Amino acid sequence: MKPTKSIYILLSLFLIFSCDDNSVEPPFCDEGLTDVDGECIYICEEGITECHYQGDIDVLQDFIDVNESLSGEEPLEIGSQLWIDGRLEWLRLLSNQLTTLPESIGDLSSLEKLWLSSNQLTTLPESIGDLSSLEDLSLTINQLTTLPESIGNLSSLEFLGLSSNQLTSLPESIGNLSSLRILFVSHNQLTTFPESFCNLSMDWGVENEWSPYSLLISNNQLCSDIPTCIVDYIGEQDCDD
Repeated sequence: MKPTKSIYILLSLFLIFSCDDNSVEPPFCDEGLTDVDGECIYICEEGITECHYQGDIDVLQDFIDVNESLSGEEPLEIGSQLWIDGRLEWLRLLSNQLTTLPESIGDLSSLEKLWLSSNQLTTLPESIGDLSSLEDLSLTINQLTTLPESIGNLSSLEFLGLSSNQLTSLPESIGNLSSLRILFVSHNQLTTFPESFCNLSMDWGVENEWSPYSLLISNNQLCSDIPTCIVDYIGEQDCDD
């Protein structure tokens, strides 16, 4: 049975190469994989190594290059990272004063979870739509004013956190997020909601691990022309009496 991700996290945090005398030698990295010493570090668990795909490391270096707040950091040391089978699967960069995401972010083809809350992002690159494996995307507490249409290409996306930004609208392509089950967009400046959103066959009243509802859109300016599929969930809005 494949180990759970919680097991992976524990291993990545606490284990180093310390096998007994009968263990195999550390394997050399496959093509495109490297660690800081140029070799893989075997952790005595089948299928788990501390190799790192060079292409993913290059993207992390691009994060550093375009954000002054990360100046002087090493790619494998920024934020919290989870690597599985040599690929970056989870990346958490919270409260790092990020202002820019590199165009190369779309090259993180194995990335499943991306948490970028409490930064200073104002825009997202179109290439974010290339993250075909992405399941969770948290961008709460930033300064986003718009989203690229390419966000609708995230066919694996289940959770999208956009609360506490400065969004005035959502792209029509959001209706293409066929896997979406949780959307938080409260505390923005939304005056409209795309009709395409009603194309999603979701029950937005279902409780989840973060909230009593799967759709949070309160504290916007949705005062008229509200799509019928969300009318029961809009909550308190900033509307003139």
